[in-house]
Amino acid sequence: MRIVHVTPYFVPEVSAGVEIHVYELCQQLMKMGHCPVVYTCSKVPSKVDGIEVHSFPSFRPLPPIPNPWPLPPFFSKLSKEHDVIHAHGQEYATSFVAALASKKGRIPFILTAHNVGRSFQDKWYVRILRPILYQSLFRYVIKHADVAVAPTEEA
Repeated sequence: MRIVHVTPYFVPEVSAGVEIHVYELCQQLMKMGHCPVVYTCSKVPSKVDGIEVHSFPSFRPLPPIPNPWPLPPFFSKLSKEHDVIHAHGQEYATSFVAALASKKGRIPFILTAHNVGRSFQDKWYVRILRPILYQSLFRYVIKHADVAVAPTEEA
């Protein structure tokens, strides 16, 4: 199966919880005979330890918040080439785009809800934006998942 993992960042550029989770999941999927692919906004090599990686340009509308918005080529490629779309982190713009692509291409959509943004949760702008976004963009991502996975109780 060709499974695309959508994450705003990926190793080696960023090596934190979500990125390591995606990396290890891809390694296990390869051992099982699947073809995992990573779509990211990170500037990383096209192969990371055997994992095919596609890096896409993005912009950040709110620079203090590390949540890149991928540019249109990300969406058009994502909606055509895969058996399953697996987005990581319900609060990322990349997951919103993945949910849209899944719906457009009628591709099964998996969401792994990660507890993201802990270091930002006390910022005034996050306290204002997060509730609004959970009523709109984040809600869309969660509701359109065919399968939702929460690796921790906090997620």
